[in-house]
Amino acid sequence: MNAEALLAALKYSTLKLARTLRVLGLSLLFAAATGATALAVVFPLWFFATRHTRGYTCFVLLSILALLLAAGIRALVRSARLQGGIPAALRRTLLPRLIRLAVFLFFTFSLYWIVVLYARGRAAAATAAAVVYLLLAVSITYFRRRNT
Repeated sequence: MNAEALLAALKYSTLKLARTLRVLGLSLLFAAATGATALAVVFPLWFFATRHTRGYTCFVLLSILALLLAAGIRALVRSARLQGGIPAALRRTLLPRLIRLAVFLFFTFSLYWIVVLYARGRAAAATAAAVVYLLLAVSITYFRRRNT
């Protein structure tokens, strides 16, 4: 092998090694940046959740409420644009959704209170409430299917 071929092979392997080290370095840099970002986000949330549980609960609930409110406003604006104004959009899209949400919340909280009654040892009241709950759920489901 002559000196030129040896030099060319050495140059090629050096370039390949440099590319490999560059990719490895960028990968390690990305992993470190990801870890630092995760630590910067997770540690304060963990600290807040363990030291101030009520404040953290309020923060999370308010964040969820803000997201739901933003999504609702966005849907209302889109619907108003498509249906020719906010009053028409409220009547056609928002009002049925609010009614459905109210019914869902009513049934969810009713079921919660039935479970609380059972847990507190008031089996007779809980059984009566469960029967009324089931009758109401079946009647709403039946009438809804019959009217559509």
